[in-house]
Amino acid sequence: MDFWKEFSKTVSSAAEGTVKGAEKLTDMAKLKYKISSLNTKLTDAFTEVGKLRYSEKNGDTVSEEAYRELFDRIDEYNFQIAEAETELYDLMCFVSCPKCGTRMKKDCRYCPKCGEKR
Repeated sequence: MDFWKEFSKTVSSAAEGTVKGAEKLTDMAKLKYKISSLNTKLTDAFTEVGKLRYSEKNGDTVSEEAYRELFDRIDEYNFQIAEAETELYDLMCFVSCPKCGTRMKKDCRYCPKCGEKR
């Protein structure tokens, strides 16, 4: 009887590990999609800045407010991308070097780029 209890515990533990692993992969995929979508929005915003500038070159009047709105949107996208990347790297067990910012595995004692001790 003890054998079956141990066997059952082992199977349950393996199943829990599989579910947690699948959840982690799903979360990582969602974050990668979010980053990709935000990068597309960021590119679109930069394109709009270029269109405004081109309009000005051709003699059109463009308000400072139009630029400000786009710049604010660009800043927000950059902030959201940085947040999502940090969350993704945390899930992937990465940290940033305190000196140069290079991403490295959490178990690294020294930065592979600059040699800074963690």
